[in-house]
Amino acid sequence: MITRTEHGYALGHWEGIPTLLESGRKLTPGEVRAAVCRANGLNAADAGRELHCSKNTVYQYWQALYFKLDCSDVVVAINKMIEVGALHRLQLLLIVVALFGAAGSGNDDVLRPRAQARITARTGRTRRDELCEIGSGPDGLVPSTTHLGVLA
Repeated sequence: MITRTEHGYALGHWEGIPTLLESGRKLTPGEVRAAVCRANGLNAADAGRELHCSKNTVYQYWQALYFKLDCSDVVVAINKMIEVGALHRLQLLLIVVALFGAAGSGNDDVLRPRAQARITARTGRTRRDELCEIGSGPDGLVPSTTHLGVLA
């Protein structure tokens, strides 16, 4: 069942918000509810039952959405609504909150840049420095004459 939320309307994992577009046109609550139904995979007849209106009314909502969003395809219209913030997945917000919550947990692996070397506890040097000491050539490799098969 479609429900009224603090900002708009939600069904399943999607929430739609009546929004003023850059063109000056506004997405109405009916249009947003029709888009939320479509984002959840409902066809016009099912959306009509969900919204307590006819499927022709749902078609009219979509025609208005196509005009206001300057497109003629459902996928393009939904993508444009996502871009302007009129439609978003509810689970995505939970993932973002979880990610930012993990960053503040004190785990240094989350905050360390990839290029930063980890210093080992037993020697106080980086792992790369330890590996470089294994060979006798540059960067820990055997001298290049050995690689070429030439022995001195």
